[in-house]
Amino acid sequence: MKKTVLAFAIAIGFSMHSNAQISLKDVNSATATASKAATSSFDVNGITTQIVNSLQPKLKLTPDQVPQVTGIVTGLLNKKKAALPLMATDKAGYTSAMSGIQSAFPSKMKTVLKAQQYTSLLSLIPKTASSTNILSKLLF
Repeated sequence: MKKTVLAFAIAIGFSMHSNAQISLKDVNSATATASKAATSSFDVNGITTQIVNSLQPKLKLTPDQVPQVTGIVTGLLNKKKAALPLMATDKAGYTSAMSGIQSAFPSKMKTVLKAQQYTSLLSLIPKTASSTNILSKLLF
C-alpha cells in the first residue's frame, strides 16, 4: 500500500512539474517576436528627421552641413536598429554596439562641425537616457 501511494504521489508530482515547464522553442519564439517588434517599430527616417530638426537651430547648421549630419545620424541609427535584437538575446553584444555608437557620434560630428558648433553639440549630448532629449533615441 505504501508503495502504491508513493508511486501515485511521484506520478502526480512529475505531472505537475512537466506542465510547469516552458519549452525552449516557446522561449526562442517569444524572443524572436519581441526582437522583430522592437526592430520594426524603430523608425530610422522619423528619428533622423527629429534629431536633425532639433540640432539645426541649436548648432546653427549651414545648408552644406545638414545633409552630412543627416547621413551621420542615419548611419548610426541603422547600426542601432541592427543591434536592437541583441537586447533580448545578447545583452553584452548590445551594450558593446551602443558603446560604439555613443563614441562614434561625437567623433563623426567633429569632422563636419566647426569648433563652436562642436562645443555646443557636446553640451547637448545626454549623459543618461532622457525622454526629453531627442539624442537619447540615438545614443541609448
